[in-house]
Amino acid sequence: MTVDESKALDYAVQVLGAAIATQRGRDALARLTDDDMPTTATKLIAEAIRSMDAAGARIDVVTLAAAMDDRGTLRRVGGSVKLHELSAALVTAENVDYYAALLRGEAGFIDDLNPF
Repeated sequence: MTVDESKALDYAVQVLGAAIATQRGRDALARLTDDDMPTTATKLIAEAIRSMDAAGARIDVVTLAAAMDDRGTLRRVGGSVKLHELSAALVTAENVDYYAALLRGEAGFIDDLNPF
């Protein structure tokens, strides 16, 4: 199943927002590849979060912005304001596995999660 490009960014925002906020979100992000991310900015943010998580670093908007600034990628994603917007756009981290499955195009997994 191919992900509808117009929806892929919405799904990525939910996964990345959850990854900033929770370990469960970071675990879901770890199951995605860069190819699952719809834009260069979402790829760069995902890479930074994965790197910080692998290093055991604490992750929040401030520490993520600092890490991305150190890597020279913060400006490429729109600065710390964009990271704050990303974090604020998170509806709930509870659905992160669902959004990750949508990004991967796993229709069967989605059907298992949706009882309706």
